[in-house]
Amino acid sequence: MKSSELKQVSFFSELSELKLEKLLVKFCQKQFLKNQVIFQEGDPGNELFIVTEGKVKIFRLYPDGREITLAVLKPFNYFGEFSLLDRLPRSAGAVAVENTILHVLEKHSFDEFLKENSQASLEILKAMSIMIRKTNDRIESLSFRDSKGRLASKLLEMSKNGTHSVSATHQELSEMIGTARETVTRSLNFFEKNNILKLERAGISILLPSELEKYL
Repeated sequence: MKSSELKQVSFFSELSELKLEKLLVKFCQKQFLKNQVIFQEGDPGNELFIVTEGKVKIFRLYPDGREITLAVLKPFNYFGEFSLLDRLPRSAGAVAVENTILHVLEKHSFDEFLKENSQASLEILKAMSIMIRKTNDRIESLSFRDSKGRLASKLLEMSKNGTHSVSATHQELSEMIGTARETVTRSLNFFEKNNILKLERAGISILLPSELEKYL
C-alpha cells in the first residue's frame, strides 16, 4: 500500500506525505478466506482495516433473523476507523466476500504514532470535522431524494475509485438504500435502457457517471 492510498482514508486526509509514510509502517497485513468473519457486531473494536485485495461485506443482524447489508467494500475502501478513537463495540459485522487481504492498523500502533507526531492530532481532528460536515450534507440531501436518486448516489459512491464498476446484488443495493429489491431492479433497468449503465453477470458498469449525477 502507498501513502497516496492511505490518504484516501478520511481520518488521514490532512496528514502530510511525511506523516503518512511514518503511519504506513505501523500497519500489518492480514488475510481472510472467502466467507470468513472478520468481526461480529458487538465485538471489541481496536483496529482500522483497509481492503488491499478482495471484497468485504459490512452487515447487521436483526432479532428476527434478517441480515441487512450496509456496504460492500472493495480495494482501498476502509472500515472500523472510529475504533481508533473510542474502542466501543463494533456496531456491525464484517465478512470477506472472497479471498481478501487487509492492511490493519491497531489502536496501540495508532496511539504510538500520535505520541511521535503531536501535530498529527490536530490534523486528524480537522479531517474529522470535514468528514462530519460532508456526512450531514449527505444525510440531508438523501432525505429529499426518491429511490432513483438514492440508488444513483449509492452507485456513484461505490464506483468512486475510478473503475466505474459496482459489484453488488440487487438485494444488497436495496438494503443499502432502504427500499424494495423490486424498486432497485426497476431503477437499474431504467438506467440501462437510457444507456447510463450496463447490467452484467459480474456486476454493474457505470457508462455515463455524469448522467447518473443528474438524478442526485
